[in-house]
Amino acid sequence: MIRAQRRLYSFGEVALSVMLRISHLFTLDIGKCCHDWREMKMPQGTKHQSTKITKLLNIGDSGSGKTGALACLLKGGYRLIIVDFDNGLDILVGILRDDKEALDRMYFETFTDRLKLVNQMIVPVGEPKAFVNAMNGLERWKFRTEPGSEEYYDLGSAFDWGPDTVLVIDSLGFAGEAALRLVRQMNGHQFDKFVAIPDWGQAMIKIEGLLQILHSKSIKCHVIVNSHITYIEDAIKGTQRGLPRALGSKLPPKVGGYFNSLVRSETIGSGKSAKRIIRTTSESGVELKLPVAPGTVKDELPISDGLLTIFKTLQRHEWTEESSKQGE
Repeated sequence: MIRAQRRLYSFGEVALSVMLRISHLFTLDIGKCCHDWREMKMPQGTKHQSTKITKLLNIGDSGSGKTGALACLLKGGYRLIIVDFDNGLDILVGILRDDKEALDRMYFETFTDRLKLVNQMIVPVGEPKAFVNAMNGLERWKFRTEPGSEEYYDLGSAFDWGPDTVLVIDSLGFAGEAALRLVRQMNGHQFDKFVAIPDWGQAMIKIEGLLQILHSKSIKCHVIVNSHITYIEDAIKGTQRGLPRALGSKLPPKVGGYFNSLVRSETIGSGKSAKRIIRTTSESGVELKLPVAPGTVKDELPISDGLLTIFKTLQRHEWTEESSKQGE
């Protein structure tokens, strides 16, 4: 017993000695190794990309003013590059008809497939290329100055555009339909038949891939995606949820997650008393959001300058070292 105790004591001494040596080796002079946090190179909230770039989803029923709401951004000096799947820019041009400078800052290409009726089914004329052409345009925005012209204009790649530019997708629903036509053609499926389930899945992957690109830091310009609203029954709550219109039933609930700003274009009233607004707070089963403190932006903004107000609010801080010190 005595021999065993001596052995344990000996082991304890050895362990303690080793620990002391290790602690001595790794003892650090905190005063010498640590610097003032202001001098350290690390991410700060004042440097967050949201102070410079806005990526926004604008949802609304047809005719609620989503496309026309873009006019104030052109008037405010932004360059807009519009991926037009809807062929519905007439209202925007009409609003700006007397403002040549604003119209000159608007660049657009319309991406639609020619369609026809066969056995009471809608089928494309030739190969459906609208979605492919739009994606190629994001890689390099080089198009003819006019249909049939031999002259081209070239705005480069969407991945090189900066904060002076707003990239607009108008609209998400029609982009989905273009992707679905592309997938059906790629899979060799007849257009006069019902859509096969695998076609739905592959088209949804293409649309979600587009959202992932727009969401990523690779796109350094502002982004606005317009979308109609689709109403889906919430089986648990027994109520309807208003979600962005996208392919299938699984994709719409995911769309909002790719945007930090989600607003709704809406018409209030009817007839001569009707007015169009941009709503910024959730209401009636439609979840909305802006990355600002509550009350910073009004719940309802005029459609005439609502988007410009939101952009100015989200990007109003020009952060410098001096402004950071003043907040101490």
